[in-house]
Parts: sequence; C-alpha cells; structure tokens
Amino acid sequence: MASDAPLNILILCSKFPYPPKDGGTHAMLNMIRGFHQAGHLVTVLTMNTPKHYLRLNELPEHIKEIASFIAVDVNTDVNFGDLIANYVVSLKSYHVERFTSKQFERQVIDLLEKNTFDIIQLETLFMVPYLKAVKEKGKKAVVSLRLHNIENEIWKRRAANEPN
Repeated sequence: MASDAPLNILILCSKFPYPPKDGGTHAMLNMIRGFHQAGHLVTVLTMNTPKHYLRLNELPEHIKEIASFIAVDVNTDVNFGDLIANYVVSLKSYHVERFTSKQFERQVIDLLEKNTFDIIQLETLFMVPYLKAVKEKGKKAVVSLRLHNIENEIWKRRAANEPN
C-alpha cells in the first residue's frame, strides 16, 4: 500500500453516520471525510436503525460526494422476549446481538465478493459479529476495528450506579 494510488475502503457502521447528532455519528462522519479528503474511494455500508434512520435520498449532495452509501434496515430496538431468551440460552451479549442481522451480513458478503477493498474498517463493537465474513471474503484487506469508547469502563460505571 505504499503507492500513491487511492485506496478502496469499506466502512461498516452500526448506525447511519449522517446527520452527525451524537459522538458516534460525528466520529464516523469525520473518518469518512478524512479518507475522502486523502483521495481514497470510500464505500459505507451502514445499518439503518430506528434510532438513526435516514432514507438515502435524504442525504445532502455534499455527503453523497464523499462516499458511496449503502443502507440496510436493521431493527436494533430492545425486545424483552429476545432479551430473556438471550439471557437463558446464550453466552453472547444481548447488547451486541441486537446488531446481528442476516440481511446485513449478506450485504457484507455481497460487497466483498464483488469488490476488492484495501481497508475494511468496522466502526464500533457492534460490527464484530461480521468479522468472520470480513476475514473470509475480504482476504486481501487490512481489517481495522475502531472503538469509539472504552466500553468496559462505561458498563462498569453503569453497573456500579444501577440500583437493581
């Protein structure tokens, strides 16, 4: 990757990075802008969640110019039945499991089968369930996981302050 040729970069996002309305969306959008400003080709595959929902045709032109955006609708709302079932039968974090989607994974695989990426960046811990597909299909890519927070510290603080 030492040449001056633009890199082909895939960024996987757990929420739509536009509009920037919280720390996570600001961080993701700034990373996308930075890669674009450095002259790289950026594809963003994002979950379109109820909390951060945006129709692609609502993206402003100046945002469409910095990356190619693909959105997959994923319902990440907390479901009490799923939460109980996860607690009873799974060792996996329900907080992460809410972001596991077969449709999103199919889109990841489809993109990686049709394109060669130099870098695949997973934004947030919630993209880790797709790491296996990324490693199998994006073999030539450098894979990066970017954590926006020190999640274990946040959860420790929440647990310490939780009366229940």
